[in-house]
Amino acid sequence: MSLSLPSRWAFWLRLGLTAACLWAGWRWWSHQPPLEGFTFLFPWCLAALALSPVVILLRAWKWRTCLRGLGRPSLGECLRSYVGALPLGMLTPGRAGELARPLFFRDPRLRHVEASGRLLLDNWTDTLAVLLWSLPGCIWLWGGWGFAAATALFLMLAWMPFWLGLGRLALGGHHVPDAVEMAGKGRSRWQTFRVLALRWLPPPEAIGFRLLTLCTLWGLAAYAAELLQFLFLLKGLGLEHLPWWHLIGGLALVHLANSVQFTLAGIGPREGMTVWLLAKLGLNAGVLLSASSLQTLLILILPALVGLLFKPVALSEASKA
Repeated sequence: MSLSLPSRWAFWLRLGLTAACLWAGWRWWSHQPPLEGFTFLFPWCLAALALSPVVILLRAWKWRTCLRGLGRPSLGECLRSYVGALPLGMLTPGRAGELARPLFFRDPRLRHVEASGRLLLDNWTDTLAVLLWSLPGCIWLWGGWGFAAATALFLMLAWMPFWLGLGRLALGGHHVPDAVEMAGKGRSRWQTFRVLALRWLPPPEAIGFRLLTLCTLWGLAAYAAELLQFLFLLKGLGLEHLPWWHLIGGLALVHLANSVQFTLAGIGPREGMTVWLLAKLGLNAGVLLSASSLQTLLILILPALVGLLFKPVALSEASKA
């Protein structure tokens, strides 16, 4: 299936922005003065490398938790689903390509469009988790007002079932048609959107307090592993006496700001924001850029390359038929 002209333009624009950011970062880094007394500490870097599979496994387990009530996939299936959809997620705006995750399951119940809707739960609770981790950064940068604003945003997002119910009500009620011919003649774009949205949005009763809490806790654990990995990389690149608490909060704010991505997988702006924000702590900008780039390679680019080895089960069955 070929991409439409606007989609092709959007892809090439994002690719161009990514290349420009990488070029600008390389030019800036190459003109930095050499570090005095730089030491490369291999044990810390090895510890950071060992955390990469931990991060991916926590993400896969969180995805498995989000699918509760639809089926009982194994951790291995969820891992393949998460990693297999990463390449599409990197190439599409807003990581929309990750909606292909259900295509990697063998269970037909998990390949239903409602399973794609659980990606909303996954991303939503990711935002809740990173908001909690960013509280130290908000206090550090903006004091009590920053803490109050982040807490208010967290409480507003935590009302996920309420907002889902309100959205379904605005689209015409809770009833979802059993069979709709999406390509049928005479169907307006609004009718098509309404049916797709009602099928895609998880019903509020399927997302109770327990499930929302569990998914948020798994998100907290995954981000904790990512933050710890970044700290290990900084230690491995020779930085000492790190302001851990401010560093964790600042890095979480970088993740939060990078939720809206203008480049492929957010590459470029993420590293630039890391240097701009965390350099305020007196840390070396060149080391910050190196650590951020290494982490992007370890938990995003390399897993996405592994994901290219997996073929969606739905496509394999279609080719056999």
